[in-house]
Amino acid sequence: MKMTVDVKPILDNMKQQALDKKNTSIDKISKDGLNYAKNIVPVKSGRLKNSIKVEASEDSISIIADTPYANIIEYGGKNRRPSGFMSKTLLFMKREFEKIYKSK
Repeated sequence: MKMTVDVKPILDNMKQQALDKKNTSIDKISKDGLNYAKNIVPVKSGRLKNSIKVEASEDSISIIADTPYANIIEYGGKNRRPSGFMSKTLLFMKREFEKIYKSK
């Protein structure tokens, strides 16, 4: 005698729930990261702050500052100390993602 239970629908549902959670997490962390970066970036004219954007894919989140001098603000220059605003933002986003997935 053999009896079988079909667990595929249950597993498919679990996979979909995990995927939905991941996508929701990426969207939230992207928005939070963008706000974080814009709050900590040094502002003189506002051009750098206004150029900051976040791009998310299914497995990564990127922060972009699209001005010619973003590297100097991030890493420092001749007479400028590094601000590290992008590095700090990436670390913030990584920690937020870890909080979501380590809390459950």
